[in-house]
Amino acid sequence: MTSITLQPDKIVFDGHAGKPEVCHGLSAISQMAAGYLAEKKDSRLNIQSGHLEISDLPGDFWGTDLGQAMVMALCDIADQYPEYVKIRR
Repeated sequence: MTSITLQPDKIVFDGHAGKPEVCHGLSAISQMAAGYLAEKKDSRLNIQSGHLEISDLPGDFWGTDLGQAMVMALCDIADQYPEYVKIRR
């Protein structure tokens, strides 16, 4: 199970989904956002096995196209695979 926590100033991904296609989708979304936010917006990354935390998000992040697209994509995966992904806000 992967737990995704969305907060105003950070995003946390914890755990392994246990299904390859779910892991691949979550990894693609999270790594794309992490790379962009770290390089362009000075967000901080904490990466460990089965864990990714993106902190120091810009104050307007969740209202940006990237923030909204990220939530939409993560929710789509969580809706399709509820036994493998849980999103907390």
